[in-house]
Amino acid sequence: MIKFIDSGYNASHYNMALDEYLLRNSEGFNLCVYGWSVPAISIGYGQNAANEVNISKLQSEGFHLVRRLTGGRAVLHDVEITYSVTGDIGGVFGETLNDTYYAIARGLKETLTDLGVDSEISKGSARDVREKSGASLPCFASTSRHELLVNNRKIVGSAQRREKSRFLQHGSLILQNRLDITEYLNIEGDKRDEYKAILERESVTLKEAACGKDYTYSELSAAFRTGFSRAFEMETLNIEGCNLDCSALRELERRYFSEEWNNPK
Repeated sequence: MIKFIDSGYNASHYNMALDEYLLRNSEGFNLCVYGWSVPAISIGYGQNAANEVNISKLQSEGFHLVRRLTGGRAVLHDVEITYSVTGDIGGVFGETLNDTYYAIARGLKETLTDLGVDSEISKGSARDVREKSGASLPCFASTSRHELLVNNRKIVGSAQRREKSRFLQHGSLILQNRLDITEYLNIEGDKRDEYKAILERESVTLKEAACGKDYTYSELSAAFRTGFSRAFEMETLNIEGCNLDCSALRELERRYFSEEWNNPK
């Protein structure tokens, strides 16, 4: 059984808190979808916010910065839908990180099929060969193994955290590019144009892939639910937010909102 949670639109710190809650305070296979009520940049667990992000510019525009529990690189969350999967290592997800990525990729592929988009699962990986003089390339600037491609361009970016017996994987399906992530990264000189060109070449939004079609949030949420159900051959059970331990969630939410978590010294 897939426990399905649609938490709607929330701020960055709540979204990340919910994912951690489902990793550490829940059992079984959870599929969660949500949107972002305030634009935000999330950075990978091992990244340094001050090195990667122009924090003052981000804050001056009222946007959020949040450090994820998962690894990976910077992602701009704006007009998108995010998925997260938490589950037990082994079983339908396989024993290794690659096994889990591939299993979830099948669910993402079926989701895109339900949205009328043909995609393929990447077999290779790309690496950032740029000299490390400033911000790393954003997540959508390269494709790793078992990520989703449309015409060889990345459409879903994902990151994963594995613990003793459970894992969390979450990722973004960008609907359209309203904002430019390079404007909020610590990029020097002519590197900004280089980053923009790489992103345009290597990634694609859902709207582009669907030839200009727009989707409602409810259509996107339903596609994730039916796509994963079909890929894993499991029924889904809707879980309402009121069934979660709100006190535990609020405690996690406070941590994700703190300077100590987001920009540790």
